[in-house]
Amino acid sequence: MKSKIYFLSIVCILFVAAFSSCTKTGPAGPQGTQGVQGPSYTGTISGFVTLYDQFGTKVTTNLSTIKVSIDGTSISAKTDATGKYTINNLNTGNYTLTVTDTAGVYAGTKLQEIQLVSGTVEHDVKLSAVPTFTIQNFVAKDTTINSVNYIKLTVYPTSTDPQARTVAAWFNNSSAVTSSPESSLGVYAVTIKANAATGTLLIFQSDFTDAGFTSGSTAYFMAYAAASNFTSSSDYEDFNNGRAYLNAVAVNGLAANAAIQ
Repeated sequence: MKSKIYFLSIVCILFVAAFSSCTKTGPAGPQGTQGVQGPSYTGTISGFVTLYDQFGTKVTTNLSTIKVSIDGTSISAKTDATGKYTINNLNTGNYTLTVTDTAGVYAGTKLQEIQLVSGTVEHDVKLSAVPTFTIQNFVAKDTTINSVNYIKLTVYPTSTDPQARTVAAWFNNSSAVTSSPESSLGVYAVTIKANAATGTLLIFQSDFTDAGFTSGSTAYFMAYAAASNFTSSSDYEDFNNGRAYLNAVAVNGLAANAAIQ
């Protein structure tokens, strides 16, 4: 084995020496010139903003209060009477838009990573009104029905309404739970039927054990009045963290908790 290694080493040395003796450095080539810069393109981002009230009904009036802004710039546009926004003379690139209501009726949202080369790129938006009804009480209770363990959520609005309403209840294993996805593990929707004084929802306790809760631990909830279509308008998924932001909910919520059996 040693002789083979020695022999290969000699061959390699001879090969390198031969290669070095045959290789010469040629004259330097001519200096290249910088290429011609390509054309600069501009384009337009536009679309329609569709508005919904807190019950999920499409709104067809007062559509000109929505502001569409380009993040990181001072560029913005307002919707016209038809709900259309247009932002012209934008350079080629990726854009993130923030959509807000200057009248404060509708919850905002974002449009992320819009790719613009040239021409017109269309991006429509859906916004829901922030609910105006309030909740006076919220109860979470562990219960057993037909040998199956549940957590029962019950919400009590301050008054009845001839239309169905929605309450969104975020949960976590911490009492610091809020509607922010950073402080919750998920959300449930509780429906208050038309003219009803309460709304209830039964949740399998196995859902919580699947989420990592153990027997004897506590599930914490925070309930907020929510627009009926709060999961499909004024909502967006942040591309940076993969979390869903559901904005069409009231500012203030009520807390409750229940034990996991």
